Amino acid sequence: MNWVACSDVSEFLRSRGAELKAHESTHNLAWAAIRQAQVAGPHAAEESFFTFNAGETSTAHAFVNTSRQHLTLSTMTPTQAEKLAHFLVSRNTELTVAEGPQKPVHAFVREWSSKTGCAYKIQFNQGLYELTRVNMPDLEGGHLVLANHNHTGIVEKFVTGFWRDCFPNEPSAQAMMSERAHRFLSRQNAYLWQNRNHELVSMAVVIRESPNTSSISGVYTDPNHRSRGYAARTVASLSQACIDAGKTACNLYTDLENNTSNSVYIRIGYSMIQQSTRIRIMRPAATTDHEMTLSYRTVDFQLVSDCTLLAKWLNDPALKHLYSRFTDAENFAQDFSPEHFQRMHPVAANKRTGQEFMVLVDGTPIGTANFEIDSPKSLTNKTNTAWIALLIGEAQMQRKGLGKRVVRHLEHCAEAAGGERIEVGVFEYNDPSIHFFSSLGYTEFARQPEWAWWDGRLWPVIRMLKEL
Repeated sequence: MNWVACSDVSEFLRSRGAELKAHESTHNLAWAAIRQAQVAGPHAAEESFFTFNAGETSTAHAFVNTSRQHLTLSTMTPTQAEKLAHFLVSRNTELTVAEGPQKPVHAFVREWSSKTGCAYKIQFNQGLYELTRVNMPDLEGGHLVLANHNHTGIVEKFVTGFWRDCFPNEPSAQAMMSERAHRFLSRQNAYLWQNRNHELVSMAVVIRESPNTSSISGVYTDPNHRSRGYAARTVASLSQACIDAGKTACNLYTDLENNTSNSVYIRIGYSMIQQSTRIRIMRPAATTDHEMTLSYRTVDFQLVSDCTLLAKWLNDPALKHLYSRFTDAENFAQDFSPEHFQRMHPVAANKRTGQEFMVLVDGTPIGTANFEIDSPKSLTNKTNTAWIALLIGEAQMQRKGLGKRVVRHLEHCAEAAGGERIEVGVFEYNDPSIHFFSSLGYTEFARQPEWAWWDGRLWPVIRMLKEL
């Protein structure tokens, strides 16, 4: 029983489609991610989908929006959530938010924090409500209006008000609010409530849709018109419109601490189906790379302590498959011993030009790095090509920007040794490292298929190059 990455959204649907269709409101965020991935296509999708499999049965899922570094979890056991944390750390995943049912999210972030050293705090707790039949309140002569571009000003005002009410600690730049409002207007999914005095006093938005449900959000009433039942009339009328259009249910999220809104939605027919939480994941405040003194020394392969550290780092389940190449499951199951690295000493000494570094922070070893000129690993077939590799082995030192400083050091060393270009190899499943080297100016020039074994199959290795 373990977590696996889906190759694409179609595989995710094949694995979890029955559960998603049986409980569309519960999985409304997953349906939104599916639609985004389908629209973007396989090469541009920002969503990565994962399932927890027991034999041929999938019992839980999660997905990450890689651009926003936002993780969403389904219902799962605390053990599954903890294993998910280990799995995503092993994939070098970057996260800033974890969201989903309360118990698994808390189990996940506790384990994530223990593995990465990241701090975290609760942003808010929400209730997920579902409605299948509307209890329509007295409309008192008002009616629902589909917002159009003639309503741009008031929609921008209401969007800004909603954002500031719900997310007071989040940025609310006017340009961002205007863009959000224009997106609602272009998609024709924002609705206004016009009272009997012809005043536009409230707003609600159909923010997401699944095959048979609509998700409502953005509920906001002008402060000058509150406590008059306008929000209830707006949401009830919009929910009824969705039902009349063929949906079997509507759903929405509420702040669990807002008793007023919770009671309003219950009165018009909504009932809570899940309690969820959103947690912000943060790097510890005093651990930026600028506060750390980075230094290097040559690895001493005759020193037991150096070889023991190398064995520890390269056997770490979160790192093992990212740094070393394995050919099959049996090969992967074998651990490195300190003696293995002691035997490497003659090989390292005979390298024509290159060096094996121990990377130190404030004098303490935290990883290893190396460069080699005209390495047999290189595919470029050009002389004076350097090969580099690095590994930040200590978990509490990862995701702090140290990798860029190490690469710059390796580039300077390679150039000083006569290197004219640098080649690296990154396994295809290691998306963060691909993005990392791309951000430093490395570009893909070749792929070797079925090169490295991990997670039950052989993966390609991507070769990237940078001219010095």
